[in-house]
Amino acid sequence: MGLRYSCQSPKSEKIVGQPLTILVVEDNSDDTELLRMAFAEAGMDGPIEFVRDGNRAKAYLSGAAPFEDPSRHPRPDLLVLDLKMPGLSGFEVLQWVAQQKGLKPMVVAILSGSQWPADIDRAYASGADFYFVKPLGFEQLVSVAERLKERCVLRIAAMASAGVAMGKDAVKRQVYAQEE
Repeated sequence: MGLRYSCQSPKSEKIVGQPLTILVVEDNSDDTELLRMAFAEAGMDGPIEFVRDGNRAKAYLSGAAPFEDPSRHPRPDLLVLDLKMPGLSGFEVLQWVAQQKGLKPMVVAILSGSQWPADIDRAYASGADFYFVKPLGFEQLVSVAERLKERCVLRIAAMASAGVAMGKDAVKRQVYAQEE
């Protein structure tokens, strides 16, 4: 059984959602496979789409070809971005997402090999909710997946409990960093 979310609110009827949908933007096929296994280990068996660059991420999020069918390519609850990719970088995708008022709020996590404070600061300033330096081991990656799962559910529940329409500005951005 995949992760599902539900909540009861005096301002809204009971909300029962679908499994969390994840879009991962990662150009390294080894990292892609590790992420797939980590999400499965963390119990995240909802739809997971992997794209290899920022241009494809933008196409996916905007519903452009070949991602026009929302039943096959639903809007993600979680966007996981690498920063350094061919084409549009993770930073450029973050900036584009911030300008798209029509996108429902999604948790945006950076999973990058960069530990540079300037990259971390820029990612948060551009709209990232989390920044994780790519872990060395699989268990760390599973821990990251579990943490992201928890935060997605909390954000969805907080918005539903408040009776807030799904909009990125509706919930304050929560900043969490991976513990050293």
